[in-house]
Amino acid sequence: MPRAQLVLPPAHDAPLTVTAVSSKLGVSASTLRTWERRYGLGPGERSAGSHRRYLPEDVARLSHMIELIQSGVTPADAAAIVLSQSRGDLEEVAPPRTADELVAAARTGD
Repeated sequence: MPRAQLVLPPAHDAPLTVTAVSSKLGVSASTLRTWERRYGLGPGERSAGSHRRYLPEDVARLSHMIELIQSGVTPADAAAIVLSQSRGDLEEVAPPRTADELVAAARTGD
């Protein structure tokens, strides 16, 4: 008789707490809470008791915001850019790795 197997969803799809996202992205939890309050960049869901639970697309959006800020964009402008993009676009965004890629992206408006 076959044994029952416990099948768990992949860990990368599980909702993350604000502390886990903070550790993953290298941004303080208070900064993440501030971005939620100021710019509406909060998690896609909340659990019972109003606990923040960040989905993979939320983490991708925050990661993109951090990249923009590190490249010199103000947090308010970075938030506006990130919020104006569709969720599907965020997973495909990758920063240029070489000068040639940067020049090509600049020429195409990406």
